[in-house]
Amino acid sequence: QQQQQHQQQQQQQQQQQQQQSKNKKTVNLAGTQKSSNHQHHINTNTNKKVISPTTYDTQQESKYHAYVFENMNAITFNQIKDFSAWNSVTVSLNDGVKYKVISQLQHDPAAFTQGLTYANGKLWESTGLYGQSSARLLDKDTGVAQQIQPISNAVFGEGMTYIDGKLIQITFSSGKGFVYNADNIFEPSASYTYNTTKQNQGWGITYDEAQNELIVSDGSSNLVTWNPQCWQQGHCSIQRSIRVVRLDGTLATHINELEFWRGRVLANIWLTDIIIVINPATGMVEKEYDFSQLYPSRNPSADVFNGISISEDPDNLYVAGKNWDRMYLINLLV
Repeated sequence: QQQQQHQQQQQQQQQQQQQQSKNKKTVNLAGTQKSSNHQHHINTNTNKKVISPTTYDTQQESKYHAYVFENMNAITFNQIKDFSAWNSVTVSLNDGVKYKVISQLQHDPAAFTQGLTYANGKLWESTGLYGQSSARLLDKDTGVAQQIQPISNAVFGEGMTYIDGKLIQITFSSGKGFVYNADNIFEPSASYTYNTTKQNQGWGITYDEAQNELIVSDGSSNLVTWNPQCWQQGHCSIQRSIRVVRLDGTLATHINELEFWRGRVLANIWLTDIIIVINPATGMVEKEYDFSQLYPSRNPSADVFNGISISEDPDNLYVAGKNWDRMYLINLLV
């Protein structure tokens, strides 16, 4: 009888273990495993709405990575392959300074920086404010403006990104964007209209080469994607919307300037000295970098931290701020 009871207990334990194994669904991505039933530790005193990581669309993430590996070019493949370990590491604001300054460059303190973008040895900047907005070509080594193309006084310039020899610029509240020849920003620009999730505002824009889509922020908790050639038809419509969730489980807010790097979306958060790193397949934030010590004693006319771009060195990034008298080349640490 004791033997029968022992066998029954063993069978019950095996059934429990099998059920636990079924409940813990994992997805293998680039050599790492993410558990879909992982729970964030959050402050129970917060009034913010907490979004559970169980809202991961694991099928969407798997399809995204399958697409990446099937369609990526050699450069993108090497980025994903080389930085899968970096992508798997969490960095939080509690970790302190997790970047290294490589060099300090000049910056026009009259430039209200809305976006930076780099390609083929050239660095461009998009600036804002009514009557002061522009597209600029900067010296990649000094930061000095070499060319300045003003845009209409009726619009407030925002982010800009490079794709296939073109610079795609968005604006704040007009629902209108501009397209420049990257080799000559003085050539007449094309224009287009667009949709976002927040009153068709445009804040930041970047290009995901692997997925072949433009990713746009509008100051809300969402990122939206556009067909990268939509401007040729005169209008860019939303293909999909990505809700962004911070490390503490709360919705991100005021997502501003964007840059695509190492298979992730880097984003400034307006009115803060923070850069977040977003998984574009899930919307989950994987890293949060504190830049409050980068330029603490700013000149009185300096505004908020804003502007991120890749650089000639694949490990280094340009960062800047609105009306700053300097910009920086930095290296993110883990």
